[in-house]
Amino acid sequence: MNSFPRDLGRLLPGRLASVNRPRGVVALGGSGGASVPICVASGFVAILLLTSGCRGRAQQDLYHAKLTREIRVLEDKLYAADYQNRVLRDELQRAQQTGDGIQLHPTDEIILDPPEDRTRNSAGQADKEELGDPFLDDGSGAAPDREFGELPAPPPPGQTMEAPGEEPLKDPGANSDQASGPAKSSGDESQEESIPLPTPDEKSGVEPTPDPQPPTADDQQVPPVIPGELQPPGNDDQPPGKIELPPGTKMLRYQSPTLEPPPEPDHLELHDGLSGGHQFDDDSDIDGLYLILTVADPEGSTLSLDDFEVDAALTVVVLDPNDTSDDPRVGRWDFTPDQVRELIRSAPVSGIHIPIAWQDRLPTGDDVIVHIRMAAAEEEMRCQGRLKLEESVAMSNWLPRG
Repeated sequence: MNSFPRDLGRLLPGRLASVNRPRGVVALGGSGGASVPICVASGFVAILLLTSGCRGRAQQDLYHAKLTREIRVLEDKLYAADYQNRVLRDELQRAQQTGDGIQLHPTDEIILDPPEDRTRNSAGQADKEELGDPFLDDGSGAAPDREFGELPAPPPPGQTMEAPGEEPLKDPGANSDQASGPAKSSGDESQEESIPLPTPDEKSGVEPTPDPQPPTADDQQVPPVIPGELQPPGNDDQPPGKIELPPGTKMLRYQSPTLEPPPEPDHLELHDGLSGGHQFDDDSDIDGLYLILTVADPEGSTLSLDDFEVDAALTVVVLDPNDTSDDPRVGRWDFTPDQVRELIRSAPVSGIHIPIAWQDRLPTGDDVIVHIRMAAAEEEMRCQGRLKLEESVAMSNWLPRG
């Protein structure tokens, strides 16, 4: 009965814990708080968990580093074994082709045992033995890293590792060495390694190759030079060394470009847009006409008179269409060939620019009819047109806008 209050005091802190408390014992915790031993135990457990977690991660990293190092060492040995396997295979193939009993001697023996690390101290082996499965933070054991698979067990020392999937190499010269007896000298080995000359078979009918003989005096004599028939000299017109081409062969040579003949003048045309009335003084009255005469080819294209030499006389006759009398002619103007050449202009268009002033008569209406004739020694060209007595565009005064 005395233990019930004591156990109940352990389970229920606070006021119940003071039941059957020995005299002189004072609780350090306040009302509702935990006792000192429980706090100390909780802190110790927390520190232990943190220490074990850090130690587990460090051991896991060290385990991974050592495992990676061992894998690299085994990979290097595997590559070396593969290289030696290829070398022995090539020697075996050459020996089978030549048919000589060449004994295969590997250059070096493959040692599968890992070399001792000089930098590893004596405590490293003890660490390796003590190193086990890494600890996790929760304190439970973890399985080892299986990323690279299980490592095969190395063979015993002194034995060579065979390539996977291949049969071990056999020495083709073992039987030949046993049958031949004692070993031969180095001079005999060099003679055996040389390829013997093939001997012809008697059944094939091929004669054996004779031994080489030194040249005789007859072989060293130069045959006499026999002169040929005398031929007449060749054609002097042809240069020496000229190659005679077969008939029908065309040679590529430079040909000068053929220029088309310039077009010939066909008829005259009176430019209606640039021809019209003209003022010779400063007043506003029309004092005459300004005519622009162009020369065209048969297709109607205007020709440039700079490409021609003009040698023809020109006659201009102006008629008044509003005059009903028997003589409606306003005037006639004649120009010599020299005067015509002086009237040739290239702007605004290439042609004969003819300024004419009124004579005795003046037109009564606003338009006139113009007849033009250009005559040379044996040829003659004519044209005509109706013009307004307005100032022509070619001679109009242009004023800028202010």
